[in-house]
Amino acid sequence: MFIHFLHHQTVRLYRFRERIRPRKILTERLRAALRWAVFLTNDCLILPTSDLVQSPLVHDLADDLRLLKAADLIYFVGSSVDPETIQQQHRVQFESTWLAEEWARDSARRWLTSFEPNFQFRHQDMTSAVRIGWAKAIKDLASRQGPATRRGFWSEHLIQTRRLFTPKVSPSQYEKLLAAIPERLGDHAFLWRVVEDLGLLEYNLGASARERFERVLAWLWISSYVEEYRRPILGVIPGIGTVDCGLSYSNPELVLNLPFYSRAAMIVGVLEPFQSLTLSDVIRMRDNPAIMLLRKVIEDFAAILAADVRPDPLTLRYLAQIRDAAKRGQESASNAYQSIISVAEAVTRWATRMSTNISDEKADVRSGRAAALTSLGNGLAKASSEGTPSEKKTVLFLAANPLASSRLQLDEEIHAIQNVFHALQYRDRLELKSRWAIQPDDLHDALLRERPIVVHFSGHGTGEPGIVLQGDTESSEVLVSGAALKHLFQSFSGSVRVVVLNACYSDVQASAIAEVIDFVIGVTGTIGDLAARKFAAAFYRGLGFGQSVRTAFELGINALKLSGLTEDENAPTLKIKLGCDPSTATVISPD
Repeated sequence: MFIHFLHHQTVRLYRFRERIRPRKILTERLRAALRWAVFLTNDCLILPTSDLVQSPLVHDLADDLRLLKAADLIYFVGSSVDPETIQQQHRVQFESTWLAEEWARDSARRWLTSFEPNFQFRHQDMTSAVRIGWAKAIKDLASRQGPATRRGFWSEHLIQTRRLFTPKVSPSQYEKLLAAIPERLGDHAFLWRVVEDLGLLEYNLGASARERFERVLAWLWISSYVEEYRRPILGVIPGIGTVDCGLSYSNPELVLNLPFYSRAAMIVGVLEPFQSLTLSDVIRMRDNPAIMLLRKVIEDFAAILAADVRPDPLTLRYLAQIRDAAKRGQESASNAYQSIISVAEAVTRWATRMSTNISDEKADVRSGRAAALTSLGNGLAKASSEGTPSEKKTVLFLAANPLASSRLQLDEEIHAIQNVFHALQYRDRLELKSRWAIQPDDLHDALLRERPIVVHFSGHGTGEPGIVLQGDTESSEVLVSGAALKHLFQSFSGSVRVVVLNACYSDVQASAIAEVIDFVIGVTGTIGDLAARKFAAAFYRGLGFGQSVRTAFELGINALKLSGLTEDENAPTLKIKLGCDPSTATVISPD
C-alpha cells in the first residue's frame, strides 16, 4: 500500500493545518490511518523517501515509522539509497526555493540515515515522470475536443486556470507559457511553488489558480508511483477527508476509502476495540490466519458500502450471524487486542460451520455488481474449506559490500529482481524482502524474522576462505566459511529450500550448504554485475511462474548465454542435496 499523506505539498493542497488546527489531533488521525493501513495490507507500506525531510508532520510520527521500519513493514522509495546522495540531489533541485534550507541541514542527513536500511530504488525518476506527464497534458490541452474524459479532467483544470489569469492570455499564449516551464526548470523539482519561487511564470496567481496548478502536478506526481507500483493508496482518511491527489478520477480502483472500512468494522462489531489498539498490536496480529479471514470480512462489507447497494437477504443473514459470533468472541476477552483475536477466531469457526451447508444456498441478486459483492458467505465458506489464507512465501535478499572491497551494483541487482516480481504470474504468493550491509550477527535475526523459503546472497566471494560480510565498521569485512554457513542453515532446513550465492568463487560454500539445504546455487569463477543481474532475474522469473527449480536454474543459465555473458567454467552451478529432485521441486505450486 502506498501512503503519501505526509508530503508537504499534500498538506498544503488539502489545508490539513487550516482545517484541523490542533496539531495533536491531526497527528492522532494520521496515526490511526497508519494502523488501518498496516491492518488492511498483506504487503509492506511504501513512502517516498523525500517525505522524510519535506513533510511538516513526519517527526510527529517518528516513533510509528521506526516501529514499522524495525518490523520491515515500510520501505522508503526514491532515486537513491544513499542519504548523502539524496540530500545533495534535493539541495540542487530546491536551490533558491523555500525547501533549500530544510535539505541543507545536517539534521536532514542524520534523519535520513536513521531509515537507510529500508531505502529502495525507484525505477522511475519522479521529476522526469512529471515533466513527461506535463507535456502530455499540454498536448491534450491543445488538441482537446468534445467533453472532458477522466484523463482529460486535468486539461479541464488547466483551461479553468487560464480563465483566472489577469491579464487574460490567449489559448496559444497559455500553451506556450506552460510548455516552456519544464525546460526553464532545468534540474529543479517540478513543484508549483518551485515554479513560482524561481520566477518561471510571468503572471502572479491568485489562490484559486495556484491550487488548480498544484492539483494537476499532484496528480502527475502520484501517477508516476501508481504506474510503477500499482498498489492501493490511502485516499480518504476519517476526520481528514480526501487526499487522493485526483486518483478518484483516473484510477478509482486504487483509492482506499478508510471511512468505509471503519463503518464495516462497526457493522461487524470490532471498531471500538480496533480503535484502542496500538500500532505494535496491529503489527503483532496481522499475520494471524484468523485475522486474515476477519480482514476479508471487513473488506467485503466495505465494498458493499462503497457500491451503495442493498445487501440481499442471504448476505444480511450472514451479517447477523457474523455479528453474533463477534459478540460471543468479545465476551471472553480481557483487552482490546484479545477482543480482536477472539472475534477473528469466532468468525473462523462460523465460516468452518458454514462450509458444510453453503453450497445449496442461492441469493436473489439484482445486478452483476451486487452478485460479486453479496457472495460473502460463499467466499468465506470456500476460504474455510480450503484452509485459512496462506502466507506469502518470502525470498530474502541479503547484500554486503564493505567499503574496503570493490564496488558492486547490488542496488541494480535487486532492482532487476523487483521488476520481475512485479510481473510474476503468482506475485500474490511470493514476496521479496531485503537486508543490506549484512553482518554475521544479522543472519539469525533475518532468518528468524522473515522465515524465507529462498535466501539470496549478493556480494563478494573469495573461494575457500568464504563469502564477504560487513564488519563492525563501514570499511571492515568478515569472511564466513562454508562450514559456518552449513551450520547456520542446518537450523533452518525445515523452512529454507533454496539458497543462491550470487558471488564470485562461492561454489565452495554452496557445496557445503547443499549438505543440509535441498538446492543451492554457487558460482565457480568470477561473475560480473550484469551477469549476476541477468541470472537472478531469469531464475526468479522461472520460480515465480511456478516452474521447477531445475527449469528456473536453466532459464538463468540461458539468459547468460543469450547475452554472451559467461563461459562454462565461470557459470553458476546447482548443488543438490542427496535425495532431492530439482526437476519436480517448486517454490510456488501452480494452480
